[in-house]
Amino acid sequence: MKFCFKLQKSAKETHKMLKLVYGDAAVTMKTVYRWFERFRNGCDRLKTRRDWDILQHQKPKRMLKE
Repeated sequence: MKFCFKLQKSAKETHKMLKLVYGDAAVTMKTVYRWFERFRNGCDRLKTRRDWDILQHQKPKRMLKE
């Protein structure tokens, strides 16, 4: 997501690309919007354990199998 944000892609475009690659295992649109908001506010790191847990929970299933 950060890569797309830096390329000035919209959250909607980014979500569409994630869906194309990961299908139903992609993170939700709400998650993409949340991260883009954080990037706009200058935050680009996981601050809390909860942030990490949320990201891991929504991690694409295909990546978990690797």
